[in-house]
Amino acid sequence: MTADLSPLRLLLVTLAGWVNRHQQQVIEYLMEENRVLREQLNQQRTTTGYVARPIDHCGPRQPPPAIGQ
Repeated sequence: MTADLSPLRLLLVTLAGWVNRHQQQVIEYLMEENRVLREQLNQQRTTTGYVARPIDHCGPRQPPPAIGQ
């Protein structure tokens, strides 16, 4: 196997690395956001005594309509 990096292969490797870094940043942001929101929820529970319960009143989700219909 050769270590030949053609311009297309180099572009694909660079793009894959960028996408990977971007996804990791998004994951880290969402994890931090969840941490902050859980902290806020716990503060609300301790100050009001209210326990938020998830409500599933919407029923099953429908798939989005196909484009062009």
